Amino acid sequence: MVLGPLISDSLVGHSFTGSNSIYAGVLYGNIASRDFVSNPAISCVDVKDAAAFHRLALEKPNLNGQRVLIAGPVLTGQDILNVVNERISKLNGNIPIGDPSGNLPLDSVLNFDMSQSLELVGSYTLHDPKDAFVDLVKQFIRVNGSL
Repeated sequence: MVLGPLISDSLVGHSFTGSNSIYAGVLYGNIASRDFVSNPAISCVDVKDAAAFHRLALEKPNLNGQRVLIAGPVLTGQDILNVVNERISKLNGNIPIGDPSGNLPLDSVLNFDMSQSLELVGSYTLHDPKDAFVDLVKQFIRVNGSL
């Protein structure tokens, strides 16, 4: 799942869209998102990394005919609640907290080995998708004044 702010503030509406909306649901305490708070979710990547890997696939001759996987850490809704409550003080106490220690163990979740992809593209460090989501929430608040 790709997470992160939109390329321009002018594209921000009054609700979250796309894959961002799935994680945003936990901020609003949506019924559909309650189980998502504590259950493992999906591998998440920063939108900047997804864009970079698309660009690299076009620019690097050694990637011709290759499939290059991009995957990041598995995040739960609780991970999102924790990071937003920690990093955006304006929202602390105004969004659900869930159970900050209540994440299920993620050792049984499918994980991806990025070593071959990183070797193919050369030197590249993936961004933390939690940072991307925080940037999205800050952008949404800046444009709309609140959640």
